[in-house]
Amino acid sequence: MEPLPALPPPVHEPPSVPYLVYVSNGRGYVWDADTALDLRVRYHIIGALVGSLPRNPAQNTFFGLPLLLLDEEVTLLLQKGLVRLVDTAKAHRLPTEEELTVVAASRAKELQDYNVARKEHAQTVSAIMREKRQKTENARTSSTAVVLEDATATEEKPNGSPVLPGLITTDRRQVLEEPPTPMTELASMMQHLVLQSPSTEATALFAQPQPFAAASEERSGTASHPSIPLHHNSLGDKPPPPLLPVSTPTSSSGFPWFDISRAQDFGTAQASGLWKFPSSDKARLKFKVFSALWAKGYYITSGSKFGGDFLLYPGDIMRYHAHFIVSVIEKTKSLTALDAIVMGRLGTAVKKSHAVCSWDDEKDELLCFCVRWTGWN
Repeated sequence: MEPLPALPPPVHEPPSVPYLVYVSNGRGYVWDADTALDLRVRYHIIGALVGSLPRNPAQNTFFGLPLLLLDEEVTLLLQKGLVRLVDTAKAHRLPTEEELTVVAASRAKELQDYNVARKEHAQTVSAIMREKRQKTENARTSSTAVVLEDATATEEKPNGSPVLPGLITTDRRQVLEEPPTPMTELASMMQHLVLQSPSTEATALFAQPQPFAAASEERSGTASHPSIPLHHNSLGDKPPPPLLPVSTPTSSSGFPWFDISRAQDFGTAQASGLWKFPSSDKARLKFKVFSALWAKGYYITSGSKFGGDFLLYPGDIMRYHAHFIVSVIEKTKSLTALDAIVMGRLGTAVKKSHAVCSWDDEKDELLCFCVRWTGWN
């Protein structure tokens, strides 16, 4: 058995404007992409995407907004003053006919502007491609003329016989003047290809992985690093395509019939009954453990798929596998040898350590130890 290591803690500074979490049927949801990204990068709040993708709804491999938060995550954010809760049912009222007409006209204008921008983009790309094809054709014609001059000069030798008999003939000139095949066109394009060496910034970025401390400083915004573009234009000189219109907004904040003035903080939400977690001794114990582990710098998700209460990650879950399965138990509960074997085998089977956590009310501190096979990994 060994203690649980600590990591650099997440950012504790509150935002200038609290984030909004929408409560529906007792669960907290985030409907704004910027909010979900900010909570993840700055505050190590992961949640789980549960919505279908607008352009690929008939699949269950990749999901989109909304972001479903754990009850422990919502309560933690409320206590830190980072979010406000919005009662989804009470925040919406029935829209008037005038409001519906304005929204419909706005959507129609967005679609019209997009169609115009798409047509202009297609014309621009077509002009660029015509210019490139013309340059390629001019280069090919010039190359063909040089070859024909060499062939004519070879056939008109004083002795009357070519240097390479049978290879440069009139038929050969006819072949050179025929339309090129895809392979000859590709070869001609490769002749004019200009290879560029990788930039210094990109070379420095992929030279060696960053240490964990530097990565944590980068997440907190204190590290200085070169600016690397997130997107590369694979079209070369072609302009990027226009943005698609948002026909189905994921947030109601832009609608006139949506009122967020009643967003509630932790005390108000508890008093009104909008947010009741934690409401039992078990829930309070889990929340205390979750808060202590979050303060240690871990990224935390649900551990139900691995037979525990939580999963602990040393960094963002897109970059790391979970290192620990966490089971929360009462301090007074006794563990048998069979329990230790079960936890050890469960953690070993999924290549993780099993952390057993509880809370000491007298000292007001986290109690935690890890179970794993001796000499494993």
